[in-house]
Amino acid sequence: MSKSILAQVKELIPPLNAGLHKGQAGRVGIFGGCRELDHDDSYTGAPYFAGIAALRAGADLAHVICAPAAAPAIKSYSPDLMVYPILASETTIAELTSLLDALLPRLHVLVVGPGLGRETHMQAFARLAIQQARERGLYLVLDADALLLVQEDVEIIRGYTKAVITPNVAEFTKLCEAVGVPSKTVKKTQASITLSDALGGVTVLQKGETDIISFSHSTTVGGERETAE
Repeated sequence: MSKSILAQVKELIPPLNAGLHKGQAGRVGIFGGCRELDHDDSYTGAPYFAGIAALRAGADLAHVICAPAAAPAIKSYSPDLMVYPILASETTIAELTSLLDALLPRLHVLVVGPGLGRETHMQAFARLAIQQARERGLYLVLDADALLLVQEDVEIIRGYTKAVITPNVAEFTKLCEAVGVPSKTVKKTQASITLSDALGGVTVLQKGETDIISFSHSTTVGGERETAE
């Protein structure tokens, strides 16, 4: 890891301070974790890793909002995670709205997508969570199956500069297609800058052999800042 990246990380991670109270160093919500009954697939590892990574990076509290079938496994991975098994298929949008109204004010950032799955009710719940997070001005990270929502309706995230999307190669290509910009350019970093611009300044973390982080007209590759030409 370059010295430049380490310097940036030190600016982001809250320092340990005996004067801080629990929660002041960061409260993170993870929205995902399910079991798709049609395929008998369980997605419990991704929300666990997202939550535990946040804690190891210095956050105080990690809340995992998941489906009831995923909750026992996620909770068994670590007692440090607070698990809310409220994403049941029979939960109504009105009920979830009320539950999120009580939970979201406790958070500084909401990560949507790890272990989310593609079932209709989980996608609908994620859409609601994103909308409520935006209304409250929360920082947002969209990953994995949450990016399907952006592919289908880019307005869900367009112009929200407190949002970060984290596409892999295939997801990046589909997102570029959704907004009508090229996914491959002569200058490797230009595509992610163009996508960020098309999404109204949303930060793009393009995952790959070398991760590229772009926002508006600038990008960071391996810790070094570049500017769009």
